[in-house]
Amino acid sequence: MVEARTLESVLVNVICALAARFSTNSFLAAAHRPKEPKWRYGRVFADRAKASVTELFICPSIEGAQAMLLLAYEAFGADQDSALWHYEGLAIRMVIDLGLEKEAGIKIDRRPRRNY
Repeated sequence: MVEARTLESVLVNVICALAARFSTNSFLAAAHRPKEPKWRYGRVFADRAKASVTELFICPSIEGAQAMLLLAYEAFGADQDSALWHYEGLAIRMVIDLGLEKEAGIKIDRRPRRNY
């Protein structure tokens, strides 16, 4: 999906935000002060993801629910309890809206789609 450019940008940004905190890449470290904790390395990506969250409400998707759960994990790592519960609640509501809480779930269409 990344190569086909059909993956939701919010999901890409939140994955980058979480990966950056575990990275030893000198580019990420150079962008921050030496004494700054590593969990802040991905703040740029996390802020981008949070800015585009409202776009996910228009058309709920599995990728949107995944992004919400990862944003909750990012908030947990940043010690932001209110944000953790906020994003977790949004993910749960989106999962229910998609019908994924049912045992049968939904059938996933794996055909490439266009992002508009």
